Amino acid sequence: MLIYPAIDIYDGQAVRLYKGDYQQMTVYNPDPLAVAMEFKRLGATHIHLVDLEGAKLGTTPNFDLVTAIQKHTGLFCEIGGGIRDMETIGRYLDAGIDRVILARPLSPQPALWSRLWQNTAIKSPWALISRTASLPSRAGRRPPRKRPWTSAPKCRKSE
Repeated sequence: MLIYPAIDIYDGQAVRLYKGDYQQMTVYNPDPLAVAMEFKRLGATHIHLVDLEGAKLGTTPNFDLVTAIQKHTGLFCEIGGGIRDMETIGRYLDAGIDRVILARPLSPQPALWSRLWQNTAIKSPWALISRTASLPSRAGRRPPRKRPWTSAPKCRKSE
């Protein structure tokens, strides 16, 4: 079993949210790079990074910090948060990030998912995250009842 230590990043700091509530945020370390270096010192080979600001805003405000963590630690890095288009996926992969995590809904962007399935250059460095074995949904809405593995092949044909 391979365990990925995780760092949630908000405003350039290592944080934790209580039950996903941005109003109940605890800063654990103002320097996420130092946290990642400590994980490496303790034997980690992989790390999971989440740009919470990006997830909330749909942007990549901590892009430079995320790529600096990968460059300085040499760890296998995966990132999630704020990744909503092919340009952002390519930007992270071009910067050396090993895997991007896509946790947004499939249904509003079938062309994006179709391109992901068809693009052999990025077939392995992306992952679909689903907590409930159904497709994630926009905040405030119930997730659709479709399972990712039944919906994703349909997206492949949708272009």
